[in-house]
Amino acid sequence: MRFQRAFLLLLATTTGAAATNCGGPYEKRQGEYYAGPVDPVNFPPEYLGSGGNRLRAGSGIFVASGAWANGRRTEYFAFPFTPSQLALPDNLLVLDDGQPNQSTTVPTLVVYVFDPGDQSPFPQAPRCEVPPNYIYDRQRDAIRYNEQWNVFTALPSATYTPGIAATTTYVPVVSQVPVRSNGEPCQDTKSEKTLKKRTDVILPTQGGPDGRFLAWAIIDAGAGVYHRFGAPSTPGDARTGNPPGGVELQKFGWFNHYLLAYLDGGYIPTQTGMATNPSRTVVRMVTQDIYYPRSLVIHSGSLGTAPGALSRGYDLLQFRRGEPGYSPVCRVLTYDTGDARVPADLPHSVDEMSALYGDTIAPPDQPAAPAAAIPLFMYCLQLE
Repeated sequence: MRFQRAFLLLLATTTGAAATNCGGPYEKRQGEYYAGPVDPVNFPPEYLGSGGNRLRAGSGIFVASGAWANGRRTEYFAFPFTPSQLALPDNLLVLDDGQPNQSTTVPTLVVYVFDPGDQSPFPQAPRCEVPPNYIYDRQRDAIRYNEQWNVFTALPSATYTPGIAATTTYVPVVSQVPVRSNGEPCQDTKSEKTLKKRTDVILPTQGGPDGRFLAWAIIDAGAGVYHRFGAPSTPGDARTGNPPGGVELQKFGWFNHYLLAYLDGGYIPTQTGMATNPSRTVVRMVTQDIYYPRSLVIHSGSLGTAPGALSRGYDLLQFRRGEPGYSPVCRVLTYDTGDARVPADLPHSVDEMSALYGDTIAPPDQPAAPAAAIPLFMYCLQLE
């Protein structure tokens, strides 16, 4: 893998760290070393960001889509279901008879999650061993030595063929293996191989995933990540103000000594039930609904008056992150107001929309061209 200068320059811009200072005085130069950011050359286009170029790391950006939930502004980062996931007999199935199955379940990556909590995958305080008298220094440290980042076991990949759209089976769903800190130095674990050899961490007795799933989208580590609302506006608007250089909203982890970045949509609720064969149990992801108007919307700017569409700021989500019912997996539905409306006159909650237009709710129309089809499901990650 190539060392990504774009990300180091981004770090230098936003933290003051010199590009040649990978880890500061706390970083080992051998053993569990830091090899630099992951090369996104094989990442699917959706995970490079808008304007991204897989041959030029850090060229893309991720900007959240605005939405309303229960009368309050919120935002989400959207990622599609892949054609292969949509082709599954049940495209929400994650375990079949207690196991992943290549032909029937959604493909998931295994991730070692340090000290997961009941609701959040990160503890309130570091449980790894922090260096004596350590204080994070933006000018000195490219990584934080008062945290332990999670360890991933695989990366997104896509097949690129000239003249043909890239194809991938990658989805932003990870299967959690909980790791309990037991005196290990912070950031001293940067690979699965090292983790399995450690005696100062506690792994599950069975050694594998615990049946919990998270929506963690691995993205180009050099891409900036931004809120939908760049500056405070009306009272009640959420997620306002953007970090310099777009380095704050993403989280970071390790893959085989390399640093990676991801967007954390939180835990995915699941439901256990019976398969068609009553002797087998299955586990399915539970979704929440997202709505947009299929009727005309009077947009400002070049869009003019056009049918409503996803990700234009007036989507309706059932739940905000932290509310009961939240899921980072969404079923897409539409409604019809009957006449053209400006965005300000559209509903601001699912309850309001249902009361006014509940009898018009329907799935999106599917265009004849498969490439242009509107998704019936999508990943809709709300960050912490």
